[in-house]
Amino acid sequence: MKKELSVIIPTCNRRESLRECLESLFVQNYPKDAYEIIVVDDGSPIGTKELVGNLIKRGNNNLVYLRQEHRGTAAASNLGMRYAKSNIVAFTEDDCIMPCDWIGKIVYFHKRYPNVAAIQGTILNYYRNNLIATLEQKINDTYLDYILYEEDDNKYITLFYTGNCSLKIEIFKEQDIVFNKQLLACEDVDLSNQLLEKGLKILYTERISVLHKYRTNIASFTKKHFRDGRWRYLLRLIWHKTERDYNTKRFSPIKFFLKMDFEYLRNYKLKGIILIALHILRKLARSLGYLYQKMTLGDDFVYKRI
Repeated sequence: MKKELSVIIPTCNRRESLRECLESLFVQNYPKDAYEIIVVDDGSPIGTKELVGNLIKRGNNNLVYLRQEHRGTAAASNLGMRYAKSNIVAFTEDDCIMPCDWIGKIVYFHKRYPNVAAIQGTILNYYRNNLIATLEQKINDTYLDYILYEEDDNKYITLFYTGNCSLKIEIFKEQDIVFNKQLLACEDVDLSNQLLEKGLKILYTERISVLHKYRTNIASFTKKHFRDGRWRYLLRLIWHKTERDYNTKRFSPIKFFLKMDFEYLRNYKLKGIILIALHILRKLARSLGYLYQKMTLGDDFVYKRI
């Protein structure tokens, strides 16, 4: 049976976060038979299949479980799209919580803008009292201003974030666009490049929002940004771009860094010093990841756009 919307959630070994994510999708103020929720298990060792199975037994018949060997989010996303029963596909992450009108707004905006290939919503911080999560949100909010542009009274964005985005499969198939399964992180940045290369636009709206559970401890925070640094080097090999190439306004990394640190001190007083330290750690982890990947690649390494 054809659906109005397919929600795809790649996941790996995060059962409790996934449960909360799914519970928020079960209580949407939209007809249940009009949308499906596709969970793509990226090789979780235990628990995910049982969790989804129990939720289906509870009467959530619009829930679908798929599994693959551990191959990364990009491969999981492609698998979900192949099984989707709708032309409109929404992506979110297993650590996001959706408001009850999320699905209705996505369907509404795609009907309102039938020629737009992709729509990006806003991502808000779930842990407002955690300094690490606060830092992530502040940086994302500030950087957003540099990748937005306006045209015909609408807002568009040059980067695509799979925590809260949706797309029309038909347009993607026509343009031969898929997630690059060779990338184990930053696959959404690669997808943005594919969209822009084809001359397609990404509509941005604050009216479609999710709450995101950012990393809240130093270890996971550092690991994430080290990994992002590694894969951003590979993206540079593929696309010959750095982060500033996506900006729609003049961007200076040093001025951006100083601007953020000044705001931390002005708005958070003594806690601002901790935020500055975390900001430095974030930058250092990304730089080390970038350099590590650059030093460990062989001379015969070839990366393809897939």
